[in-house]
Formats: sequence, structure tokens, C-alpha cells
Amino acid sequence: MKKSDFYFDKLQKKAKIQPITGGEIDAYRVWKNYKKYGDFVCNDIYKSSAEDFIKALREAGIDSFIYTDSSSGLMEGIHILYKLGCKIIGTEVVNLGELQSDEIIKKRGIRISIKKNN
Repeated sequence: MKKSDFYFDKLQKKAKIQPITGGEIDAYRVWKNYKKYGDFVCNDIYKSSAEDFIKALREAGIDSFIYTDSSSGLMEGIHILYKLGCKIIGTEVVNLGELQSDEIIKKRGIRISIKKNN
């Protein structure tokens, strides 16, 4: 079992007996995207939960993810991630499926490294 699978399995069990943070929920969604699409994909970074989000990903052994935000909040998200020690690796295109269809959508994103001491 991959470290991330073990971490999120444990997080699911924790959530049944005590509240988990918004950042942990966001990290869980990124992991679910990995299970579905084969890569860790995140569309939104929320200032209020960003620190817990990055902490959870690091604890799960995840080194990077693709940030696909295309809203006016993109620049704010990048700055939040930078303050948390994250670095931009480069740009990528990820294949995503719509939740209610089998249609594949190509979405542009930014690969973000979350390794400490980048």
C-alpha cells in the first residue's frame, strides 16, 4: 500500500470519530483525484485551510500536485503556496473526466512541488 493510501485510509477512520480540518478535507479530495485520474490535482487553494492542506499532503508522502485554478484567485493561490515553502516546477496538461460523463477534458495546470527545502 502506498504511503498516501495508508495516510488517507487513516484519515477516513479519524473523520468518523472526530472532526478533521478543511485542509485535510481538501487534501483528501486531491488524493481522490489521484485515484481517479492518476495524478494529484487541485483546483482551489483556500487561504483559511492552505497550511493544513499542505501539511496533510506532506504527511501523506506526496511531493507535488497539479494546480489547475483558472479563476481570478490563481495569483493569490500561488502566493499562498509560496509562503508555505512550495515551488513551481512547470506547466502541465492533465486529463480530467467530468463527474457525470465519460468525457475527457484536458486542463492546463501548474506543477507545484511541496517538498520541504525545495
